[in-house]
Amino acid sequence: MLPADEADLPPADTPLLATRTKLVAGPGLHPDLANLLLILAAEIHSQGGIFEAPREFPSPTSAGIPMNADAERYLASGPTLLERYFPLTLASRLERLFLLLLPIAMIAYTIVRGTISLGRTYLRPCTVVTHHLV
Repeated sequence: MLPADEADLPPADTPLLATRTKLVAGPGLHPDLANLLLILAAEIHSQGGIFEAPREFPSPTSAGIPMNADAERYLASGPTLLERYFPLTLASRLERLFLLLLPIAMIAYTIVRGTISLGRTYLRPCTVVTHHLV
C-alpha cells in the first residue's frame, strides 16, 4: 500500500504509461478450465486495488488477442443457470448432455408423429367401411 502522506503525491495529475493485464491460454484449454479460471480471477480481483477499480478485472476489453468464446459468454452474462445451482463439473456435464439429447429427442418426436399420422391414414378406411355395413 502507498502511504497516505500528502508530500508523496505530485502537485497535479500526471499521465502514466501502463499495460493491460490479460489472462491468456492456448487453444487447447478445456472450456471448463477457462470458466474456472474466470471464476477464480473474479473472486480474487473483485475488490480492486491501487491501480484498478473494483470488478475491473477480468474484463472483455481487447488487448489485440482474440478472446475465447466461452470466456466472452461468461463475462457477458455470468454463470449459466446450471452453474448457479450445481457444482461446475456437474453443470458442464449436464449442459453437454442436454446438447446431445436435444437433437435425438427432436428426431424421435418427428418419427413418432410420422408413425402416428401414417397409422391414422391407413387404419381410417377400415373403420369407415365397417360403419357402412351396419
